Amino acid sequence: AADRVSEVLAGQERQKRQARRIELIRAEVLQSITDGDLEQAEQALQRGRETVGPDAALGELRDLLEAQKKYRDTLRKAQVFFGRRQFKEAEKILTGIATEDRPEALALLDAVRKARAANDEENLLEHGRDKVLELLQRHEYAQASDLLSNLLLLFPGNPILEKDLAAARQGLQREAGKSPAGSKEKAGAPVVEMPRPAAAQSNALPGFAKAAEPEKKRFPKAVLAGTVAILIGGGA
Repeated sequence: AADRVSEVLAGQERQKRQARRIELIRAEVLQSITDGDLEQAEQALQRGRETVGPDAALGELRDLLEAQKKYRDTLRKAQVFFGRRQFKEAEKILTGIATEDRPEALALLDAVRKARAANDEENLLEHGRDKVLELLQRHEYAQASDLLSNLLLLFPGNPILEKDLAAARQGLQREAGKSPAGSKEKAGAPVVEMPRPAAAQSNALPGFAKAAEPEKKRFPKAVLAGTVAILIGGGA
């Protein structure tokens, strides 16, 4: 009987030592994961498995480590897209991994969205002015003036747009002087009169950008951007 008791006590002591070893392994692996050193975590987990053998707790650590490796790989892909200015692709990836317990992904997602918004505005301005120059070359001054008026609501005070608007208005004045009705373009193509913002109707002289500033507050920026996009796409 005494031998049986001794054997039970020895078994319990072995279990306690095993549990302590597993807890130390677990702490080392988790600390390495927290530090972002997944290679060190992998090595610590491998040593632990060799020491204590198969164990459910170590299996859970293996699953956690694999999930972290997958997350890091995904985050790196998003960083590459961000570096290439492929903001849409980066945002799509980050939306799936950005959570409260992943501050790196959240911070990168915020940066991507801000960069994408700025890039969209730059593209809108660039494409808008290309369309303006095309209209001016075709002597379609009325449409060019309409488009410029809307662009200036989005980009108030832009000196290039203001200069283009002055040129468009001068073209309109020249055409009005050549034709009693003032309704035909030099190239013979009729001008399709586009709806103008209230500021553009009430300010026929230079200085439009200053007068349009209050209008910017009245019209949501997304609505103005949509209007400009329609004007750019139409009248080709």
